[in-house]
Amino acid sequence: MEYYHGSKNGNLTELTTEKANHNGIYFAEDYCFAVMYAGNGLRFWAVDKPTGKLIVREVGENALELLYKNQPCYIYKVKEEDLGCFNRADFKGRKSVVVTHNVKLSEKEFIPDCLEKLYELEKQCKLIIRRWNELSTEEQQL
Repeated sequence: MEYYHGSKNGNLTELTTEKANHNGIYFAEDYCFAVMYAGNGLRFWAVDKPTGKLIVREVGENALELLYKNQPCYIYKVKEEDLGCFNRADFKGRKSVVVTHNVKLSEKEFIPDCLEKLYELEKQCKLIIRRWNELSTEEQQL
């Protein structure tokens, strides 16, 4: 199995605990989460309980464009056998693995435009985008 870590930084060779948030280095089990996290620090999401798919929710008119359009990012892929000891985490349906030791990185993917990648993943039915203009007035106020 592969795990994913998203970043704006394309020069990473190792993730270190020195800069880790929340007492560990997190790797997403779902590629879509890594893309969303890499594209922008401000995000609004949920998980579709029946399918387990990421739902990216637009929080204003053209908000996805404002947050993700023309935003380059990188996805680092790590195989399970290269992670060493890890713990599993589940935050509101987002499944991750957490390590408390440094992790060398060897494989990365460059994404020149995060919004285009999100649209591509939506077309492949790997995630769900809830667009502002398709939300009810009540949903827009959440």
